[in-house]
Amino acid sequence: MGAHHFVVGYDWSPVNNCRIKIEPYYQKLYDVPVVKGTAYSMLNFRSDWTFDNALVNEGSGRNFGVDVTFERFLKDGYYYMFTGSLYDSKYTGGDGIERRSVYDGGYVANLLGGKEWDIRSKNLLGVNFKVTFMGPFWYQPVDSEATRIAGEIVYDESAPFTDRHSNIETITDFTLTYRINAKRSSSIFALQVKNLAGRQYQGKRYNLKTEEIENEFFYSALPFVSYKIEF
Repeated sequence: MGAHHFVVGYDWSPVNNCRIKIEPYYQKLYDVPVVKGTAYSMLNFRSDWTFDNALVNEGSGRNFGVDVTFERFLKDGYYYMFTGSLYDSKYTGGDGIERRSVYDGGYVANLLGGKEWDIRSKNLLGVNFKVTFMGPFWYQPVDSEATRIAGEIVYDESAPFTDRHSNIETITDFTLTYRINAKRSSSIFALQVKNLAGRQYQGKRYNLKTEEIENEFFYSALPFVSYKIEF
């Protein structure tokens, strides 16, 4: 598989501690592994457990869009950043038909920010956050009749990447850090909580009791504790 990348960038600093960056881009993919005569393409590969079909390098794909960044550098103990992207992602499988890819969410917007406080004149307490808004991935629609007969989810493979649970997904991360500065080293304690105030789509499930097809989400926050020493 090969790719051609084309990027044009514009970088502007309206004031000393701020930056605006705009980057239109285009990506052409070729010789992509596909299954001949089907819509399958390795461009949509995520985490399949098994795969036993023969592949040929006859597929293609394209991605284009524009990235925008507004950044306020750390000054007076705080910073913030906004990044946004509008994009289009298509692929051509082994049947020669162009379709949207699983990743064709259409947009991503990130808001980041943080604040630091001096503790005892030499240590630092920091709070950071990140909120992401994005177009969810695409999936095959569920074959309702086949699902009810089988008693488990059966997807309609003839209509790849034409269904998603909503038009927006959010992910929120929070990090608390405490930095202890010594003469020759620094110790950094950190508590990071991912998926603090959001939910992540996991797929479809079939409720045998109600005979309903339901969306399945992951709601739990994921905490991580770390320690790092710098010399």
